[in-house]
Amino acid sequence: MSMTALPRLEAADVTYVRAHFLPLGLLAAAHGWNADMLRRAIDDGSIPQPTYTLPDGTAMVPIDYFALIGDGNDLASLRARFVARWEATLARLGLTAAPGDAEEEWAGYLGGGYGGCLKSVTPEMIALKRALTTAIESLLAEPDDADAAWCAALRDAVARYDAFAMPFAAWDRIRFGGPVTRDRLVYDVRRRFPGAFTV
Repeated sequence: MSMTALPRLEAADVTYVRAHFLPLGLLAAAHGWNADMLRRAIDDGSIPQPTYTLPDGTAMVPIDYFALIGDGNDLASLRARFVARWEATLARLGLTAAPGDAEEEWAGYLGGGYGGCLKSVTPEMIALKRALTTAIESLLAEPDDADAAWCAALRDAVARYDAFAMPFAAWDRIRFGGPVTRDRLVYDVRRRFPGAFTV
């Protein structure tokens, strides 16, 4: 579903977004970007789309939106820098990217959706999200809540995921077409295996 086809944010969504994100124009000015330069870079897919657009048209982004982008003087290397850091983090975590994975993550980064998912939108945190998602899904594939080691591993992975995942707006469940990762990997898991989270 395209962003233009999505419904407007409800009042509760707007409150949530204003509490967790900053206006892109304000943040851009602080990093030396002018409005025309910013609009061109977003329109041509050089930098990420805003994570949210308020009903009044204000584009909202994470506070670290410009952490990788910088002042715009090195956009030609942005994809290469993103991929190199993402792949290096995966390697440190003991994972190997499959063909096409880097392009998929790059597209996700440019789409702005990671701002809705992660408290810090960096290649390292995107890689960590993948690693913990894989770990939780692997544990759920062979559940054994009678096994203390399995319970401890699940509890640890879910806690780590919970620590860096955003709370999400209700509107995100429309944007992402259903339950968000926090629903699937935190709330649902804790409901399914309450004993694993009782220490």
